[in-house]
Amino acid sequence: MNCQGKAHFHSEIEDVATTTLNFKNGMIAFIHSSWLDPNKIRRTTIVGARKMLVYDDIESQEKIKIFDKGVEVPPYYDTYAEFHYSYRYGDIYSPRIEDYEPLKKECDHFIECIKRGMCPLSDGYSGLRVVSILEAANKSLKLQGKAVSIQGLKGLNKKSKNNGNGFLVASNWR
Repeated sequence: MNCQGKAHFHSEIEDVATTTLNFKNGMIAFIHSSWLDPNKIRRTTIVGARKMLVYDDIESQEKIKIFDKGVEVPPYYDTYAEFHYSYRYGDIYSPRIEDYEPLKKECDHFIECIKRGMCPLSDGYSGLRVVSILEAANKSLKLQGKAVSIQGLKGLNKKSKNNGNGFLVASNWR
């Protein structure tokens, strides 16, 4: 991962930063953060092979929009002149999402996990992953955007298991 940013007001705290996360499976994520931007933006865009999804946390009615939109490359062509992308513009679907206060729902889930002896969705390993990414971003910033590795999950307890999403969870939470 690498991160570049600029401190405009306080020499040791970047006001604007762009972070790039490269994953082993070839996926890539770009994160743009700015305390200076006059527009409050909390949006995630996921681009797939055939569809795109936009999640906008600021939007009150249609937080998720799924776009049937994509680009197809011809399977075969003899010359550069024959090569043409095929753009597909389809429908936009916005599923209904239950309106709730996210922090309250997360706290309710955590309390329920304590009562039932279950591992919460956002457990200590989740926190470790977030802090590890933030530490690596800070290190990259200090190195003027040089790529660095994310270190936090190396050497964890071998009794930990994968939760099916590629993340470690405690094998015995209680």
